[in-house]
Amino acid sequence: APMIRRVHEAGALTCVDGVAYGPHRRIDVKALGADFYFASLYKIFGPHQSFLFGRREHLIAAEGQNHFFFGPEAIPDKLEPGAPNHELCSALPGILDYLAMIADDLDTAFRRVAEHEGNLAAPLLEFLDAHPRVRLIGSADPDPLHRAPTVSFAVDGRHASEIPLALDERNLAARWGDFYAPRAIRALELEERGGVVRVSMVHYNTPDEVARLLEELDLLL
Repeated sequence: APMIRRVHEAGALTCVDGVAYGPHRRIDVKALGADFYFASLYKIFGPHQSFLFGRREHLIAAEGQNHFFFGPEAIPDKLEPGAPNHELCSALPGILDYLAMIADDLDTAFRRVAEHEGNLAAPLLEFLDAHPRVRLIGSADPDPLHRAPTVSFAVDGRHASEIPLALDERNLAARWGDFYAPRAIRALELEERGGVVRVSMVHYNTPDEVARLLEELDLLL
């Protein structure tokens, strides 16, 4: 929210990419003050479909993509050049059904998610932060208020691809690359080393899985 306020003070609009945040915390676009907010619903335990929130005045001002006879206030029709994907739309209520299995209300569900994810991330962050050859990207604080359990790091003298490929052979899934943030990777001077290694956890991961990951990382690094 403070960053959005700074952008607005400069006279610009804000468009927030929430795809990496949505699975971990409840999103309140009005509290953020965002002009636009979008994410992929498959990341939030739903179908392979995206969503876009936009403040009404901006959606009205947006140029339509549909037929000419859809006027400025024909929202969302003017922005949909094709018909809705009905089979994917019909799956959307399943997201709420799934979250209701975690708790009766969304605030409690995401609070439980945050608490569990903080406990998952803590030993991994401690291990990486203490390792002499590892460069941890971002905070080592596992507090859910400070970070999500998506952890990126680089290893001295190693290409980023080496670690995930070795973990694959041990039935542990990690990824490497720039993750659509090439400018950040260049700023971190990691482009020639293949970017970062990324380990991503969510609420259905277990402490035992994290412990097994740490055992293998200890051998690989």
